Amino acid sequence: MFSRLFGSGSHSASQPGQTRIATEDLRDLRGQVAAIDKSQGVIEFSLDGLVLTANANFLNLLGYTLDEIRGKHHRMFLDPAETETAAYRQFWEKLGSGQFDSGRYRRFTRDRHEVWIQASYNPVLDEN
Repeated sequence: MFSRLFGSGSHSASQPGQTRIATEDLRDLRGQVAAIDKSQGVIEFSLDGLVLTANANFLNLLGYTLDEIRGKHHRMFLDPAETETAAYRQFWEKLGSGQFDSGRYRRFTRDRHEVWIQASYNPVLDEN
């Protein structure tokens, strides 16, 4: 995950001090991601709503394994009627345009038990 988020290739710096700063920044970012992963449920989706990965906290809360959800659409965690609404389509349009969405969301576990989560959906934008 870190190599995809932060790059795994080596890049030469034009100034000697830039390499040290870039290494420190990368170390700091990795520490931040590790802290989030330890304390929060995290799931990553493609822009069209397919599950790419999820951490143990998320999987334990909803009772799935990663193999059970990878490649499946976000709608698997919702009431089927909700996925047909204009609000749900607008939710994905909003994310697709680079905007975040946060609030309390009703989701369903693997055994279809209702859970409420406080969550923030944040598109991760690249330089383009």
